[in-house]
Amino acid sequence: GDEVRIVVKVRDAGYLPVAGAKVRGEVTAPSGEATAFELVTDAGGGAPLSFAAVEQGAHRVLERSEGVPGQGESVF
Repeated sequence: GDEVRIVVKVRDAGYLPVAGAKVRGEVTAPSGEATAFELVTDAGGGAPLSFAAVEQGAHRVLERSEGVPGQGESVF
């Protein structure tokens, strides 16, 4: 499948970047198969994530950062 690259960004309540945040999440393929990931953000609060999209259709990325309330979700 095609390689997909996204950047997970972690922000605090004041919308400032959070460096060194541990991010855990999963990418779910259209079939429902989920693949877990763990990342750490850089100085700008971002962490790149790459994966092979082996199925056609919408993929869901769900992520949560330790010490930062809430979670993020993207569908593409």
